[in-house]
Amino acid sequence: MSEDCFQEDLLNVQEVLNSMTSYFTLGHIEEERFTVTYAQDKFLMITMKRDGPLLERLVKAFSKVVGYNPLCKYTDLGGMKTYEWDKINPNERITDLTRAGKTDIVKFIRES
Repeated sequence: MSEDCFQEDLLNVQEVLNSMTSYFTLGHIEEERFTVTYAQDKFLMITMKRDGPLLERLVKAFSKVVGYNPLCKYTDLGGMKTYEWDKINPNERITDLTRAGKTDIVKFIRES
């Protein structure tokens, strides 16, 4: 991905987060829609219809904006691809997801 493309993604992500009036909103990257659930300095979740380069770009941009990497990814209802960031209690979040029946959780190692 080019630096110009990454800068555009950062601006898109910042615009989405700045325009939020509640903890949930919709955004788009190119022609693909995504959902965002966000509580500043606590939790972030993005969901998109498909895994692939556009979702990877979003994950990279959101990680840069919030200042930490995602905790995990999994497939949500209807086959939606979901990434979660949890700054407060990531181990408890993994436990909650497991209890909720998520069977394809991929947990990421956090870089300090």
